[in-house]
Amino acid sequence: MYEAFLLDLPPSERETNIGWMCEACERSNDHCKQCFRACLLAIGGNYMKQGSKTLWVNIQAARMPVFATV
Repeated sequence: MYEAFLLDLPPSERETNIGWMCEACERSNDHCKQCFRACLLAIGGNYMKQGSKTLWVNIQAARMPVFATV
């Protein structure tokens, strides 16, 4: 999932974004879940709520990442 997210970023920005994600995950588990959710949404993930649970219904990117090699 993160790979697809990172391939949507210019190569010069990937290392910085990985650093931010690692810092967020080290702070608290809840914050890490929010970051992961944001990444899934950024790459086109869809979800539905079932009570208090979030169920991801597609975990594949909806399109090719901008900087993916063909």
